[in-house]
Amino acid sequence: MALEVQPFLDDQGRVAHFSTKLKEQQMVLAYLINKIAMDRSYTEREITQLIDDWVNPDARKRRLYGIDAVTLRRALIEEITLPSRLRRTSDGARYWREV
Repeated sequence: MALEVQPFLDDQGRVAHFSTKLKEQQMVLAYLINKIAMDRSYTEREITQLIDDWVNPDARKRRLYGIDAVTLRRALIEEITLPSRLRRTSDGARYWREV
């Protein structure tokens, strides 16, 4: 794990803080994209749950800086600077990671 992302994680490696600074958000998103397997597709529920599993529950409850799974899922799709991105079908039924 890159040292730069550690300040945004809890002691279990879950996202505890999502910065308002773009560069810091990109580091957290790059960390999260690597939690998604390259060789499979997911339903919307599965991908949301996977992302949610990597967010600290206290941060979820307080919704710190848009740190809910839906916001993070959208950011993983939209962020073009990631080495690989989350893609989805036009109806949002299937999600996968693409280089």
